[in-house]
Order: sequence, then structure tokens, then C-alpha cells
Amino acid sequence: RSDEHFRQSVWEREGGDVQEMERILSRPLDSMERQRVGVSQLRRFLEKLLRRRYLENVPSIVPVLEREYRNAQEKLQQTVLELGDLDTDKLKERGRCFYSNFVQKIPLLIRG
Repeated sequence: RSDEHFRQSVWEREGGDVQEMERILSRPLDSMERQRVGVSQLRRFLEKLLRRRYLENVPSIVPVLEREYRNAQEKLQQTVLELGDLDTDKLKERGRCFYSNFVQKIPLLIRG
């Protein structure tokens, strides 16, 4: 199904809704009443409601975003420091220390 098919179905459904309302009321709907019937009106209502709620919550969202930004900055700084410690010479020295300690403990492990 394409978007155009969906739009056509919605338009037909709205027309059916108007006809059903006119049948129930036994009279034609006036233009103000027609504006309140159908999926398009529901969509507009929900978009307005969403926008209003979003704008109401912006003041509470900003501090959360600022806190998350600070946390991300701290983690980035920690990562940069860790990457700085990955210097080739430092890694070789750490490897040598580990190797030396491991070799020294082998006899202790063999003795039990």
C-alpha cells in the first residue's frame, strides 16, 4: 500500500464519518460541525496537545540534557587520559613488569 492509497482511504473514511453523523442526526452537518469530524481533526488535536506538552516540559528537559552533557564531557576527558596512557613505551614497560612478575610467580605456583 502506498501513501497515496492511505490518504485516499482516510479521506473516504472521513466522508463516511460525516455521512454517518448526518444519518444519526437526521440532518446535514453545518461547516463548523464538519470541521470537528474525522481523522484529520484528531491528528490536529493530537499535534496541538503534543506541542503544548512538549513546551510545558522544556524547562525540565534542559537540566537533564545539561547533566547528561556534563557526564559525557567527564567520560570523554577520562577516555582521552586513558588514550594518553597508551603510549608505546609505557605499554612495553607495563608488559615487561607483568612478564617479570609472572615469571617470578611460576616457581611458587609449581611448589604449590
